[in-house]
Amino acid sequence: MNEILFLLTLLMFKHTVVDFYIQRSFMFADKHIYGGGGGLVHAGMHGVGTAIVLFGFFSPAAVLLVACFDSIAHYHVDYVKSKIQKAKNYTVNDTKYWILFGTDQFLHFVTYIVILVMLYNAA
Repeated sequence: MNEILFLLTLLMFKHTVVDFYIQRSFMFADKHIYGGGGGLVHAGMHGVGTAIVLFGFFSPAAVLLVACFDSIAHYHVDYVKSKIQKAKNYTVNDTKYWILFGTDQFLHFVTYIVILVMLYNAA
């Protein structure tokens, strides 16, 4: 149990670093465009970060699989959020912007729980 909480904490820290500390404007500028390069780079960074966090704990094949899953899930959560935000012209001054933002972050954290469940059930 302590290992699971430790890994979940590391994944949430990785999320914070990639989403807030190292994300650049080109990464979020086109997230509302399916296949946009910035969103793909951003999602790829999440997958790489997830792999880095998990490599010492699980088999390389399992880690690569869940890292790909994380990239794909992250990309699609961001795409849907950005698509809605752009279509509705929500800004930081709108309550619905923050509802979308909070839902986005919640879904990313649920992704990490799903990843850990998949890894521990496979072990």
